[in-house]
Amino acid sequence: MVKRLMLIVASVALSACATKQIPLAEAKPVPKDRVFLTSAVQGGGSVQFVRDTGMMGGGCDLDLRIDRDVVAKVATGETITVPLAAGAHVVDARFGGTGLCNGGKADRNVRASQVVVSPGDKLIYRIAVDDHGIITVTPRID
Repeated sequence: MVKRLMLIVASVALSACATKQIPLAEAKPVPKDRVFLTSAVQGGGSVQFVRDTGMMGGGCDLDLRIDRDVVAKVATGETITVPLAAGAHVVDARFGGTGLCNGGKADRNVRASQVVVSPGDKLIYRIAVDDHGIITVTPRID
């Protein structure tokens, strides 16, 4: 009985660490004071980024970067739509704060992705943190 209870507790604890995808309708926009977009784009498309909810990294904003420029600080359960020029772009997210939110050796926990945008595209990407603290930005599959 005790072994079974310990197994259940361990399973719940481990499964609670990784973040979970949320419905698009429940995602809140990133507040304007945490958005750093600088210019409008003509003839491109848009990419909506949605950050998961969950315990892992949940108390820290992530710096969403496109082509090495920080475009927003995104909290859990938030979304931002970014207009992008047609072509290939490199996207990643990383802990950008101080103290516990600096991510330590932040670069080793980041997995960059390439986003290829065509004119008129409306793409959706997911920002997730796994149970090892690895941050990924990948196409969202609903």
